[in-house]
Amino acid sequence: MPLEANVGGTRGEQTRQAILDAAERLFLSNGFNGTSVRQIAHEAGGIAVGGIYNHFSSKEEIFRALLEARNPYSSAIDIIDSLDAESGPALIRQAFTRLESLVTENSDFFRLVMIDIQEFEGSTIRALASQVVPHMVRLGQEAQAAGGMRKDVSVFVLTRCFAMMMIGYVLTQLVAFSHGRNVLAEMIELPLPDAGPDFWIPAILDVFLYGVAEREDRA
Repeated sequence: MPLEANVGGTRGEQTRQAILDAAERLFLSNGFNGTSVRQIAHEAGGIAVGGIYNHFSSKEEIFRALLEARNPYSSAIDIIDSLDAESGPALIRQAFTRLESLVTENSDFFRLVMIDIQEFEGSTIRALASQVVPHMVRLGQEAQAAGGMRKDVSVFVLTRCFAMMMIGYVLTQLVAFSHGRNVLAEMIELPLPDAGPDFWIPAILDVFLYGVAEREDRA
């Protein structure tokens, strides 16, 4: 992004933002190891490599600062804390539906998370996630307190399963339904629904809440 595009802030702040914008493009296209500080400097508008080190001590610090700047956790916390439903299942449905849009809009952030897991064993995202985890656990507690949920399921199991569903939804969207394609339909010879979130979200939530296996004690 040209420096002129950042009309607000000091010149140093503009340069720092240009570095982060350039690093994001390069990390997403070339990977962490495939990106050099020199490439970032060039992509950031041809600034001197030394100019990078006025703001960041290393490529690793650029990456960590980028993850911190791009994480959507404050918005996720606002959504979670504003939920209100009459039952546990309704609360889970409401949470997933509202968070899905936020997570999908920030899919590039989750691509960066995958780099963090591969290169740094998730150390950066682990620190950032500490902001939102307490709110997620409270969501699980509120869902159980609202009724309609199994009492034998630990709130921590419920919270982890919900997070897995949320992240898994985004990853499968990126792999199978990106750029308007239905890649699943291209891979197998079975009829598949060519549908968007209006089909997939209720179907996935139904499986999450009620399972896929028949049980003798299920009404």
